[in-house]
Amino acid sequence: MVPLARIAVGYNPRRYFDRKKHDELVASLRLRGMLQPMLVRPAADLPEHFTIVAGGRRYRAAMEVFGENGEVPVLIREMTDQEALDAAIAENDDRDDPSETEQADAAVRYLAACQGDRAEAARRLGWSRAKLDRRLALADLSETVKTALDERRIKVGHAELLAAVPADKQD
Repeated sequence: MVPLARIAVGYNPRRYFDRKKHDELVASLRLRGMLQPMLVRPAADLPEHFTIVAGGRRYRAAMEVFGENGEVPVLIREMTDQEALDAAIAENDDRDDPSETEQADAAVRYLAACQGDRAEAARRLGWSRAKLDRRLALADLSETVKTALDERRIKVGHAELLAAVPADKQD
C-alpha cells in the first residue's frame, strides 16, 4: 500500500473521461475499496515516490474518496519510458476501446519512438499502415474538433475530412 500523496500522474493515453463512469468508480471504491492495484514505476526525481503507468482513472477516483493521505494498492515495476508507454496503451486498450484522438496521440508517440518509421510504428501498434496514416492525420485537428470527436458530436469520417484543413480554420 502506498499513500496517494506519493503517487504522481504519468502519461495517460486517455483524453476524454466519462463523468458517469468516474462517478460509478467512486461509488465502487466507497463500497469495496480498490480491488485492482495501479501499475506504477519509481519516479525519476523523487525517492519513495511513484508515477502511474496504468490506473489513472482509479487514482482520480481514489483521491476523491480517500484524499491524498489515503493508501492504495500498487504494483511497482522498473520500466523504461517505452515500456511504460507500451503498458499504458495496452492497459487502456484492454479496459475500454480508446477514442480515435487517443489513438492519434499513441500514433504520434510511437512514430517518434520509431524515429519516423511508419511501417515499424504500425507494426508495434498492431495496425495497418493505412490506419496509422488516418490516425496521424487526426493529430492535426484543433482541440475543439478533437473534443467534439471524443464526445461523439461528430463522426470520425467528418474529423478525417477536417484534418486536411488548417487547424485555425477547423472550428
